[in-house]
Amino acid sequence: MLIGIEGIVCAGKSTLVAELCKSHLFAVVEEYGVFTKGHSNFPHFPPKNIDDIITADKYFIGIEKMRYDYLQSLMTTDIHTHIVVDRTYHSCLAFDYAVSKFVDFNAMEYSTKCWSDALKIEPHITIILDIDIQTMLERNKKRNKELFTHFKNRSFCKSQRDYYLRLTKQDSTHYTIFNGGLPTEDIAQCVIQFIH
Repeated sequence: MLIGIEGIVCAGKSTLVAELCKSHLFAVVEEYGVFTKGHSNFPHFPPKNIDDIITADKYFIGIEKMRYDYLQSLMTTDIHTHIVVDRTYHSCLAFDYAVSKFVDFNAMEYSTKCWSDALKIEPHITIILDIDIQTMLERNKKRNKELFTHFKNRSFCKSQRDYYLRLTKQDSTHYTIFNGGLPTEDIAQCVIQFIH
């Protein structure tokens, strides 16, 4: 089974993925930043116009192609029962959904168009780790790495969270919410029980 892990920044996605991999049932497709050896080459923020949105989406679509190819190699050579995907293309759409609230053009319209025909990983089920904004900010203070400025903006992060919550309302078959505020070990056990 192919399982996506999603949620806002500091929701515990990568921490959960690492915990799941301890069980030896899971192989992993790492998040976008791993495939680019860091986030320093990510497109600049905020986008100044629609061309910036399209350029950014094309950049991430290129990374998604690398992740897709890696997934294909895992599926043919790996003996793991399940493959977990740390972030899906919905991370990009959630980002552009939030961007649309802060610019005077509809970033989401162009982003959706760019991603609709793109080669992308589409998990059988995507687990959305949900945390409130205050928890996100508190977790960020404990992290060793600095967040991009926009991820410190409550309204921006709330918009991203709203995008994920909308997904579960629109399609509860493929998207489900887990409480990201629980201990990671407990969430991992819930995921394992859920997929069995």
